[in-house]
Amino acid sequence: MLTREWRLLNNGSFGACPKPVFEVYQRWQAEFEQHPGEFVGRWRALMDESRAKLAAYLHTEGGRLAFVTNATMGVNAVTHSLRSWLKPGDEVLTTNHEYGACNHAWQFNCQKAGAAYVQLPHRSAHSLERGLHRKVLGRRHPAHAGHLPQPHHLAHGAHVSAASAVPSRARGGHIERDRRRACARPARSLSRRA
Repeated sequence: MLTREWRLLNNGSFGACPKPVFEVYQRWQAEFEQHPGEFVGRWRALMDESRAKLAAYLHTEGGRLAFVTNATMGVNAVTHSLRSWLKPGDEVLTTNHEYGACNHAWQFNCQKAGAAYVQLPHRSAHSLERGLHRKVLGRRHPAHAGHLPQPHHLAHGAHVSAASAVPSRARGGHIERDRRRACARPARSLSRRA
């Protein structure tokens, strides 16, 4: 829907909606406007149905999913929920190119828990991987890494954390680590491993 003369590169604060998504959104909006009370009465069932379909796609259970308005809201939910898990002296690893709102959420919750939010230099995926290896030193570290850090040309992703055996929560994907190996799983596979 963007004019062809412009290319939107801002993936952080807002983005243009793809036309097919916009059309479905408009259809739902029109349905709501026709009878708001009736629509709100069906809202929970509609959300449960959507959650079930998404859970099937992600190979998990609907009760393990929560819808959020945007990635920043999701990161805030995760950081607040992990605050009780973090202990004084713990470290949460990230890069020095993460989105500001995500940094603020982690810094706030790490400070409340007495943990440190450690931003590693990120010049390339290889240098980041080396930095993670040096930092981990056999300890478990939660990590935060957006797939498209700021600046945008330094893309990294789940493979860096997996190669470094760092358990992490990545926006758009999920990394798991057990005692034997690190396993990067596709973003569509979120089921808990036994």
